[in-house]
Amino acid sequence: MTNINKKILTLELSLALISVLVIYLPKIISSENISIIQLVIIFLTMNLIIVKLMEYINRKLIINLREKSQKDNGRMDDINIFKHSKNLSNNLYLLKDQLEIQNSIVNKISKDKEILERMSLIKDCILKINREIIKKDNVEEVFDYILERAIKFIDNAHKGSILVFKDGYFTIATSIGFNHNEIKKIKLAPKETYFCDKEFMHKAYIINNISEFNKINMENNNYKKLKDSNALNIKTTLSCPIVLNDKVYGILNVDSHIQDAFNEDDKFLINYFSEEISKAIYSFKLMEEKLYLARYDSLTGLYNRDYFIEILDEKYDKKNNEDFSFIIIDLDKFKEINDKYGHIIGDEVLKEFSYKLKDVFGKNEILARYGGDEFVGILSITDMSIIENKMKKLKKLLRKPMLIEDEEILMKFSYGISSYSDESKDIKKLFKKADQKMYRDKNRNK
Repeated sequence: MTNINKKILTLELSLALISVLVIYLPKIISSENISIIQLVIIFLTMNLIIVKLMEYINRKLIINLREKSQKDNGRMDDINIFKHSKNLSNNLYLLKDQLEIQNSIVNKISKDKEILERMSLIKDCILKINREIIKKDNVEEVFDYILERAIKFIDNAHKGSILVFKDGYFTIATSIGFNHNEIKKIKLAPKETYFCDKEFMHKAYIINNISEFNKINMENNNYKKLKDSNALNIKTTLSCPIVLNDKVYGILNVDSHIQDAFNEDDKFLINYFSEEISKAIYSFKLMEEKLYLARYDSLTGLYNRDYFIEILDEKYDKKNNEDFSFIIIDLDKFKEINDKYGHIIGDEVLKEFSYKLKDVFGKNEILARYGGDEFVGILSITDMSIIENKMKKLKKLLRKPMLIEDEEILMKFSYGISSYSDESKDIKKLFKKADQKMYRDKNRNK
């Protein structure tokens, strides 16, 4: 075998080796244990080796062909040189095509790895969300926690909001980066959101000119409210539906100050995030419903007897020195109302009385339906004159007969108050003192 043939054989073997590396490189770099940085280093090193090898082989082969031609006194003609150069050139072009395919594969794998890593972080985040929401007292706190994480995981996101769908409108349940006290008053019809295009309402959607979009699709009044509250100083919005039991529950929005800030990868990630948080919200709502039934009276919305006793026991168990007042209220002649008008109207009377009771004392006081037509309360107010004034206000509200199903019903009540500080530091005595005062009041009302 001539030297020139040996060189050509060496070249072909080198090209074959490079081709094998090109073919099997994706299997190497697709390993789960390799990081994106290691992947980039392998890719750059391979490309550098291949380019340098191509230059070296090309240079050496031409030099050898020319040397052979000179040794053979010119008998190695230009046709042979051209022939071998052409073969080399063809092989190099093939290798170039393989490298381009390789580049594409490497880019895709690199991109996929980055998405998988972000999805893994989202999974960890969802686990934390599921652990945290158990500690939350209401769904608004859950929304706050979820929105913070969404803004963190979507690149270029600076602000955000969660809208909840109820009674045909979306309301802004929580927001970050906006004047929430202003925008929470806004009610949006589906056609004012990206749901205006029903084709996209069940998947993520990018709005690249959100200000113009809102101007075109929103009612003038809503658009003005957003503008007045400086909520339009954003360029791009990425929206995604929150779906519970195959029904739209709300919309998750993340916003950016950057034009064209989001891409298809972000849409994929927020879809994935939304699917996972939908499960978390659903679980929380189930837990909230069970907790509500365990704590609240289903008719009046006040605390039920068992939970009220639990709260009262806790106050005594803590043995704190915070004084409080205890009140018992009993509706007068409620049995006569039930007998005359029936239990359905009787229930409406209880609901109406409970509503007025909450209205007088406010949401910070602990009020409960103790049983039947009897109500109790733990009040942070210790000044008896203030409590007496509130009871007078309640009586004044009830002077006007209740109109229930065309029936005018006059409601009266009796009450008794005892004090944790003065009357007794024993629960039974606390009840007994208030109960005695309530019956004295009842006798006066006869």
